[in-house]
Amino acid sequence: MHFIDREKFEEAPISILEELKNSELNKKWAAYNSARINNTKKPSRPESAWRRDMIRNPLKKLFLKNCGYCGIHTGIGHDAEVDHFFPTSKDETAKYVFEWTNYVWSCPSCNRQKSNSYPFLNPCSLEEMKYIYFNLTDGTYKYYRHAPDNIISKYNLTDNKSKFNSHKRPENRRLLYREVQSVLKEIDRYYRLYKLECKIHGAESVEAKKKEEMLKSEKQYVIERIDAGHFLFLIRFLIEKYTKNNKSFPYTFQELLDESKYLEK
Repeated sequence: MHFIDREKFEEAPISILEELKNSELNKKWAAYNSARINNTKKPSRPESAWRRDMIRNPLKKLFLKNCGYCGIHTGIGHDAEVDHFFPTSKDETAKYVFEWTNYVWSCPSCNRQKSNSYPFLNPCSLEEMKYIYFNLTDGTYKYYRHAPDNIISKYNLTDNKSKFNSHKRPENRRLLYREVQSVLKEIDRYYRLYKLECKIHGAESVEAKKKEEMLKSEKQYVIERIDAGHFLFLIRFLIEKYTKNNKSFPYTFQELLDESKYLEK
């Protein structure tokens, strides 16, 4: 689980959600939630308006079609769900039913397993995510030893009530990390060799063209991994980590994401 910066996302359907908050539908949800919390006779279940495409699509884009909890690709058709981070079954006044910051793009498995569990780790909270790290040895996410008790409690609940660290996710993440890390080194190497050949023999030289083709091949591998869609925030983390220590690296994650046209599909 990596930090997802909701604050910088400019396509949030805030005005639509504000209308819903002030609508009769929100009042119906308040009545419905109050009845089920207080164990009184429930009215008919109101419309789940957060399932509308005008709300789903921006959330899907924010999360790069990845489950906010386990990181698998969930963008084909309607195979993913809008999870209420603070569950509707606990939201007696429906304060968070149509709240953008309460939505997490989730695979059905994580959403179903999470159910009304709370509080989970919040992938959109930098304060929480700074205590979580990726363990290359086994592909799991763990918390740092200095993590406060409330983070450890949230971690344990997330670990127990989602596919966060289970169901082959860790092994798939571990393999992807190693593969992409190796390819990034090759990209960096071929880029340096290409620039050197251009400087010595010119961009049209045979050796420069060879290095350019090798560079394109390695780059295409990363684009294909992005296009596959799984664990994109892990790939972003790896690229940003690599470029931080290798200033000459020629690409950013955003450039590779845009070139893949992943979000347009």
